[in-house]
Amino acid sequence: MQREQIKRVQASFKAFEPCGGAFISRVLLRLSDRHPGVRAFFPDDNVLHHRQLFATLRQIIKNLPRYDQFEGLLMAIGAQAARERVNAAHYHIIRTELLSTIRELSREDWSDELEVAWETVLTQVCRSMMSGVQRVARAA
Repeated sequence: MQREQIKRVQASFKAFEPCGGAFISRVLLRLSDRHPGVRAFFPDDNVLHHRQLFATLRQIIKNLPRYDQFEGLLMAIGAQAARERVNAAHYHIIRTELLSTIRELSREDWSDELEVAWETVLTQVCRSMMSGVQRVARAA
């Protein structure tokens, strides 16, 4: 990820960071409406879990300049998700809904550059998590 992309994403995140769990709830609502099979991987009405998901996203965004230091953690999360039968198609759907929600919340601040930056970050996170999925598959 380029330095400018990281700065754009971090600045953008600050705009909706106060929403926290409500942000995750919105993403999950989108999944419920459009992809109920994927939504089923997440607990229902669990405010604490929503806060934890958002806290994870916050840590990822905060530490983007040091991404390689926590990539192993993302791989471990991916490995755990693989045990729940999450696959590459699911990651693509979740990434798309996250990006769509971020775009919606960003409103007039949204730009082509910001979209590319967020896509880059979310794609990298998904790749890291998929590496964990692949490790589980190879071990099986």
